[in-house]
Amino acid sequence: NLLKLTELATSLGLSAGFYSNNCHCSDHSSTCKIDGGGLCTAGDVNLVVESGFTSLKVDSCGTEKNISLFAELLNESGTPVLLENCHEGSPTRRSDGSVKCDMNLFRTSSDIRPTYGSIVTNLLTVDAYNAAGLTGPGCWAYPGALALHAHTHTHTHTHTHTICIQL
Repeated sequence: NLLKLTELATSLGLSAGFYSNNCHCSDHSSTCKIDGGGLCTAGDVNLVVESGFTSLKVDSCGTEKNISLFAELLNESGTPVLLENCHEGSPTRRSDGSVKCDMNLFRTSSDIRPTYGSIVTNLLTVDAYNAAGLTGPGCWAYPGALALHAHTHTHTHTHTHTICIQL
């Protein structure tokens, strides 16, 4: 019972997030291939809202690739849910100069490897979004996961601190 799980997390002072479209058991349902995954997107949003999840990460391995639809359906639900986008589009600039960003967080890098070079390369992918003014409160770019067992203790600390500085 997912609702009991999220209620337990809340009672412990935690919040629970849902991970959709993941790469390890991506959806191969023929139903999800209809209309670009719209039916399954709606189902995922309903599950997230009804189960009390407070965040939703949408990865890029399944058929549900329309982050704007996720945002639209979540907004229509009236329930605040943080939306994280993993390679399903980036924020853009509208003709009036404002930023169009359908997610709260978006990933800018490839999967990280436990090497110093990978850490630095991934961190630097955020720079283009900073320079273009496409990231900030409500629409944060992030360079992927932390590599907590990278090369050396110094590398791990450096990586952790640079993530904190960017936020």
